[in-house]
Amino acid sequence: PVEWVRMFQHMGARQVGKPAFPYVQAPLRLRDGQELCEAEHAPFLLGMVVTKRTPRDEAGKPYVLAETVRDFLTAYYKDCAGPKYASDPYYQQMLAALSLQERVPLVDFDCLAARPEPGKPPPLRMERTASCAVQQCEVGSEVRPVRVAVVGAGLAGLA
Repeated sequence: PVEWVRMFQHMGARQVGKPAFPYVQAPLRLRDGQELCEAEHAPFLLGMVVTKRTPRDEAGKPYVLAETVRDFLTAYYKDCAGPKYASDPYYQQMLAALSLQERVPLVDFDCLAARPEPGKPPPLRMERTASCAVQQCEVGSEVRPVRVAVVGAGLAGLA
């Protein structure tokens, strides 16, 4: 998975936010009678492809408007979680994080910067979730998921 992140970055994808935007994928299905807040929500790193048309700040650094991220989250959650998507606490937390800023920086993935020495991969740790094992990398004292969702010419979520 870290190699996927490296590949995405090489192809122009950058991490959304510094620190990384707290993106959580909407549940893809609910059991009968299950509430959104009870369903599994998978944490991902959110990436966006940077192109020549990507807006840049005064220093020339790329960013995405918070409104664009908000529109993506709304469309994605509405499609995946259905008509009650707005009641999802993870969705609400992400919107709250976006309300604090107008622009969200697009930066190199933190996970790749955590390398202790050139040529050596960052430390990985396996964590068991309800449905799968997730590789994660340590960034300082934090552990970040290595799953990535990339927003670009289209939408692609990769686990």
